[in-house]
Amino acid sequence: MIKAVLLDMDNTLIATQDLFEEAHGRLTEFISARAKIPAEESLATVRRFEVELFAHFGYGTGMLPRAFENTLLKYAPHSSDSDIAAVRQMASDVYTRAARVIPGVPQAIENMAQHFDLYILTAGEPSAQQRRIDALPFRHHFKGAFPVPEKTPETYSVLLKKLGLQPHEVVMIGDSLKSDIIPSVAAGLAAIHIPHANWVGREMAGLKMPESTLASVFNHMSGAAAHLIGGAVRKNSAALQPVQKPAFPPARAA
Repeated sequence: MIKAVLLDMDNTLIATQDLFEEAHGRLTEFISARAKIPAEESLATVRRFEVELFAHFGYGTGMLPRAFENTLLKYAPHSSDSDIAAVRQMASDVYTRAARVIPGVPQAIENMAQHFDLYILTAGEPSAQQRRIDALPFRHHFKGAFPVPEKTPETYSVLLKKLGLQPHEVVMIGDSLKSDIIPSVAAGLAAIHIPHANWVGREMAGLKMPESTLASVFNHMSGAAAHLIGGAVRKNSAALQPVQKPAFPPARAA
């Protein structure tokens, strides 16, 4: 029987990728004005630096400013300190600006909270992620929130032990195959993938949905919520005994 739902935050509840894309646009304009480099070229370069720097910075807030600085210096190696500071600030602003709530999410969260314990599990710099968590207009529906450096199968296992839950009692919902779907299924949870714009070069590149019946896809949070709630209502109304696996693995939906 499903007792709890874990939810990713970035690009699942709020559209943080929009902030990255806007910052990329400001950077490419800044470089084009100084080095006459086509925006497509400098954009490809900064994205390449981001992937390379992840090995050192992880999801921390130091990666993007360094990637922006490296990109500027590649095309304008004699940039002034003020120009370097300007592009670093463009990147740093990504972590402090408010991200829009994805349409349909607030109602879906409210509906799920009537049937399950809800928790946020998000990867990133703890202080930056906590600010975003605290700003969520539906924060009160969550029993807890857990910013972590990275999500691995061990991350899920440790968290479930902390919460006193078994894998068959929990569903993970998120947009990233790398962080939300593949490792949670490996830890024995059911998982629902809700595709959204995200860091394709890191979170999706070369990855496929697990073939396990524990993994499913929905196009929006409201559909995933309705499916989970429907499963819970059917189970309760039928007075079934708990089983040692998810009560539904969720069916694939368009």
